[in-house]
Amino acid sequence: MNSDPIRMFEFATTFARLANRRLRVCRLPAALTSLVIGAVRADHIRTDAVFSNIRLRGIGFRFQYPTLEQGLEQIVRTLHE
Repeated sequence: MNSDPIRMFEFATTFARLANRRLRVCRLPAALTSLVIGAVRADHIRTDAVFSNIRLRGIGFRFQYPTLEQGLEQIVRTLHE
């Protein structure tokens, strides 16, 4: 996997592109989000989540696919089989 952290939106965009699907994003005002799902969950959603593999690499884990795109391509191929 890439050694650089990747944001959740980048992950979703790459997956949508490889799956030949349009990425649909629904934006809600922060106040409405808190009312609908609660303050704690809304706070988790509003954060800009980042995926990083630094801990896995730190314990010696080696990835089968060197990039995010190659790993997602394998997943998409498996789903289509």
